Amino acid sequence: MNLKFYVGNTVFQNIEDYMDIQTFYDKIEGWVRSDKSSWNHITLIGYFCHKYQQKYGVQYKITSWKGNPGKTKESRDISKVCKQLKNPEHGWTEDKASKKDNILKVYNYINWVFDYKFRSKQVNSTGLLVNGTLLNEFEKMYIKSLKEHRSKKKSKSIDQWILDNTPDIAGDYQLGTKNNIQIFYKFIETNSIPEDSDEYKLYNYLKKMEK
Repeated sequence: MNLKFYVGNTVFQNIEDYMDIQTFYDKIEGWVRSDKSSWNHITLIGYFCHKYQQKYGVQYKITSWKGNPGKTKESRDISKVCKQLKNPEHGWTEDKASKKDNILKVYNYINWVFDYKFRSKQVNSTGLLVNGTLLNEFEKMYIKSLKEHRSKKKSKSIDQWILDNTPDIAGDYQLGTKNNIQIFYKFIETNSIPEDSDEYKLYNYLKKMEK
């Protein structure tokens, strides 16, 4: 016989699914300190509450508690944000790496809202996070930041390759941007550069990186 557990009008199939609101608040600090690979949308609700208390010095009031954080308005809001900020590079796959990327993106979004966009304004509920204008503004900023990070990472990789393979020309060329690399290509392609030269070796390496 299956026993059901009732709290008000909410039905729980298992008593383990029930959590009183104070237990939820008590778990937040442990959740936000855990490795983000274990985070989910419930942990993100906890993180929102954590940031709220940090900023305003008071506990965030869950809109309507029904015995489980997954049954709250906040859960619905955070779930919507997770879907809206899904990385298009991953499509709709649900592998571990894409889930972590999504969690980290929403984590950064919450930080951006509290620490930058609304640093001198009031954040009153998770409903604010679902605002389309905010999501679009963050998405543009986030993509730009990712591109800059990847560009710097690529530049460091190129610099290291030069030091390891063609140290005599280290520092002779600025290759930190796509435009600079294109200028270097044009220089090689329009001049009689020997194929055994360090410059030509670097040219071949950069071309291989693009494939």
